[in-house]
Amino acid sequence: MKKINLASLLGLILLIISFFTPIVAPSIKLNTEIIYRIVNTYLIAYIAYMISFMDTGRVGLLFLPLVFHLLINFFLIKGFNLSLNKSLLDDFYQILRRLYDLISLVGIFFLVEFIINRIFGNTFTSIVSIISLALFYYYDYSKILIGFPNFKDLFLYFAVFVMGLRIRKADKINPFLYILALGILALEIFISYKYRINYGYFLSFVLIIYLMLKGFGEASEVSFEKFMIFVYIYIYPTIFIGLRIVLVESILVTSLLSTLISLFIGQILFKLNIRPINLLLVGI
Repeated sequence: MKKINLASLLGLILLIISFFTPIVAPSIKLNTEIIYRIVNTYLIAYIAYMISFMDTGRVGLLFLPLVFHLLINFFLIKGFNLSLNKSLLDDFYQILRRLYDLISLVGIFFLVEFIINRIFGNTFTSIVSIISLALFYYYDYSKILIGFPNFKDLFLYFAVFVMGLRIRKADKINPFLYILALGILALEIFISYKYRINYGYFLSFVLIIYLMLKGFGEASEVSFEKFMIFVYIYIYPTIFIGLRIVLVESILVTSLLSTLISLFIGQILFKLNIRPINLLLVGI
């Protein structure tokens, strides 16, 4: 019987949900901001957890597909009439931001954490991450920080990234801790509805992510679920853009087709297991 990596499976499910959130959310009145924060914090922590078991040089290969797919999507969107002008870098930046923002953030966080850790040490980096999380919750109350709305989530994401790097898998987790985490979540939900308090992200989510990765994460094993996470991070946007250009169908149809085609491609790549091709297209 095939062993399922629960931590990877959860990440895969959340990632696919995020593809359809903009389509479904308006009709059922979902808070897309909260959904994206849940998806992004889990995946960022998950990838950080995976990175923590890699050699530094190997981490660089994880971002190799970013360059490849960025170039492919640039030519798909802009065509092959490449001209050197001031808007060229901006075009690349816009594609990177819209299609590969999550994995790009992970790369930036990795470099920032690596530099801080080498200069000031591990303890200082952990303190910075705690301060970063506190700034996320203080953001809307600060007259200075609130003037930079695009930076708010970065504090949250950096905090969970560092947390992911510090997690080490446990052989066994006391089931009471899961109950405690869910109890804290229920309390936070009750307080937010009772007193109309909205701070954008329940703190208990951080504890739940920590327990999920510590209890169910297999960092060294390249399971099918883990492989598919990177298929959907890297290959799905390319398939989506290509289908939009060729078929010009609705967003829902394009998303469904892109999801199925990416699954099909991922199965083939995983079974063939040709390392150079997988490194170029998926990174693992």
